Amino acid sequence: MPIDEPPSLAAPHVPKPAPEAAAANEDSRGRVEQLYRSYLKCVYSTDYFKAVHHATSRFGTLFDFAIGLGAAVSGGSGLGILADPRFAWACGIITTVSIILTVAKTTYDWPGKLKFASDMVEKFGRLSGKYEILIDEIRYRRVFNQQYDETYRKLRDEEVTFSPALFPPMSIEKQREIQNAIKQRIDYKSWWRPS
Repeated sequence: MPIDEPPSLAAPHVPKPAPEAAAANEDSRGRVEQLYRSYLKCVYSTDYFKAVHHATSRFGTLFDFAIGLGAAVSGGSGLGILADPRFAWACGIITTVSIILTVAKTTYDWPGKLKFASDMVEKFGRLSGKYEILIDEIRYRRVFNQQYDETYRKLRDEEVTFSPALFPPMSIEKQREIQNAIKQRIDYKSWWRPS
């Protein structure tokens, strides 16, 4: 026969939550996790398009300079390099390079890519700021309610209106570099979660 513990040492009775309360709590936890992932995705997208803009502008300005130089040297600016036949070979090479780069500029459309990357940085940056405000409020209040859920849904709907179907290609190493920088910058593992 088991020995009864004295009443003062017995474990306190903890009522179990009703099944619907437990399910609602699980739903809240899942929604909060979705919210956090959406925020981190927006931060990643902002940094990704910053990297795309930087990479495109780095070679785009060099190519624009080469195109302008080719136009100037080949007589487009009236420098008169063609006046001396000894420079005809140099003029031919520079003009050919300039023409090839002009075709590449039209085909690759780096001015369009720069504008697109800038627009995406602006849009994802603004959206990640809105997510961050919502997350700060949730972390401060330590609750996830219907109002926060509605705000999250609006932010998610806003993202759908401009998020590109495909991101411009980038090396895996660069993508990991962006992810690691975010991990160092944002301590998302310590954020509040419903229990």
